[in-house]
Amino acid sequence: MKVLPKLKKYTITGASQDGGTFRIKGSGTLKLINHYITVGESATFILDNISTLELEDNTAITVENGGILEVPLNKTLKSTKGTEDITVKDGGRIKNKGTISISSGRKLVLEKGAITCGNRPSGTIEGTWTSGSCD
Repeated sequence: MKVLPKLKKYTITGASQDGGTFRIKGSGTLKLINHYITVGESATFILDNISTLELEDNTAITVENGGILEVPLNKTLKSTKGTEDITVKDGGRIKNKGTISISSGRKLVLEKGAITCGNRPSGTIEGTWTSGSCD
């Protein structure tokens, strides 16, 4: 009998008046396995000092309700192993000044109300990506 891994669930919301910011710090590459992250209510999830964030098995990100997923210049977000998606909906926003790479079997899902800007990600995108300035 196979035991399924326990998922770690995180909800990042605007905990302070400025909306709250969750920064991924460190150096090099960070790999997340068995994490489900929801970014909402005017919070920002930003790749800060690390160069690459890799989403592996059983790891997904949902951005909604005014939340922002930000990939700065010279930073990379990779959706690699597994089949989980990155989903943006209901006023959620992706600011991609760097690189977003979606591997085979995974996709970036842009539902109604998703807001996008910057560089178009590589890989499968379900919905319409609108490029342009993120400023």
